[in-house]
Amino acid sequence: MQKTKQVASIKEKHNYALTIDNDIYEVENVVFEITSRLTQFFSAKEIFNISLGLSELVTNAVEHGNLEVSYDEKTQFLQDGTYFEELERRSHTEPYKSRKVVINYTLDRNELKFVIKDDGSGFDWRNLPSPKSILSECHGRGITITRHYFDGIAFNDIGNEVTLIKKVTNEKK
Repeated sequence: MQKTKQVASIKEKHNYALTIDNDIYEVENVVFEITSRLTQFFSAKEIFNISLGLSELVTNAVEHGNLEVSYDEKTQFLQDGTYFEELERRSHTEPYKSRKVVINYTLDRNELKFVIKDDGSGFDWRNLPSPKSILSECHGRGITITRHYFDGIAFNDIGNEVTLIKKVTNEKK
């Protein structure tokens, strides 16, 4: 039988905020900075899952939100081998270069909540492809992956802000 260890309780709500530029290479550093604060409250497996989902949606905020790379454009850029060059070009060109992604997150005794907002025009989150229809695609699974690892996911009406909820179990396994 494996023992579970009770971790320190969260006595108050902790609020954090980060703002990032449209640098796709910076996403993993930001996700690491955020999740490194969670080791006392979540297991290593839960932190990995939180990191994966968070990374997917922050990447989406930069790539599809602020830089306005559509699904079809991304497919073409990947096929042409120009994906990273196009992201770099757009990140230095107006109207994209002045846009930011803001990540607000709170942690209290019950939940971890992320709100990720980009400066893009949003997307139609009500009309996402089915998970089965994108299984063989080389991209397009970020929201599906994130839904699997978080307890709640919700978009604002225009689709340029997403809220993620992860329940705090107060036990590390």
